[in-house]
Amino acid sequence: FAFEKILCVDFVSVSGHKISQTHKPLTHQIPMEESKEKEKGICQERRDMISNLPDSLIYSQMLSYLPTKEAVRTSVLSNMWKSLWLLIPSMSLTSYDFPDYNAFVSFVDKSLEEKSCFLHKLELLIQKDNDNDEHCVTRWVDSVATRSKVKHLDVECVLVKREFLEVMPLNLYTCESLIYLRLHRVMLLGGFDSVSLPRLKTLRLEQNVYANEASLQSLISSCLVLQDLSILQDDNVKVLRVHSQTLTSLTLG
Repeated sequence: FAFEKILCVDFVSVSGHKISQTHKPLTHQIPMEESKEKEKGICQERRDMISNLPDSLIYSQMLSYLPTKEAVRTSVLSNMWKSLWLLIPSMSLTSYDFPDYNAFVSFVDKSLEEKSCFLHKLELLIQKDNDNDEHCVTRWVDSVATRSKVKHLDVECVLVKREFLEVMPLNLYTCESLIYLRLHRVMLLGGFDSVSLPRLKTLRLEQNVYANEASLQSLISSCLVLQDLSILQDDNVKVLRVHSQTLTSLTLG
């Protein structure tokens, strides 16, 4: 559809001779293609208002408030947005959001390879397939414990038989940046002779398997600023002695 603009011009006098006024319509037509291009340009300009914001503002004030799967979807907006979500210092994923377990493992592997060096918070909810990658959880925890300054780590494995539980890496017990740690349905088999978790304040252990009662007690007593301790449905601990001068909350079940 073409847009037509009417221009009216008054001719009053020429060289002192009076001339009757006339209204001569002049038309100026904007081709349909040009009109569409202008509309497209205006829309593009409006969209670019967000893209022109500083990267730090986009990922710290916008993307960081989105669930990880929604933040990842912004990568299709443009080349500039393609990798912005990797700058978010937190990641929360569940295997249920992926078409199959292998797709989930591949995505987490690639994501941690790109961003584990500055990851502060990691939450994983995993329903493992018994016949697939046997050590992916161990690998992921080891990666963030050694390469990042992770403060919050939450790993939950669901519906996993005891023979398929994954062992937590020794590097986890010397992750000095950790403040919050939750482990659900994994194995903690370290001797804990050299535990160094100087900032850990919250420890939640649920349905895990431990080397023995003494090793679990050693782990707890080595957390020198621990305030909140929760141990639920421990698999093989019958007697537990807790020694802590900083503990303010204890939950056993």
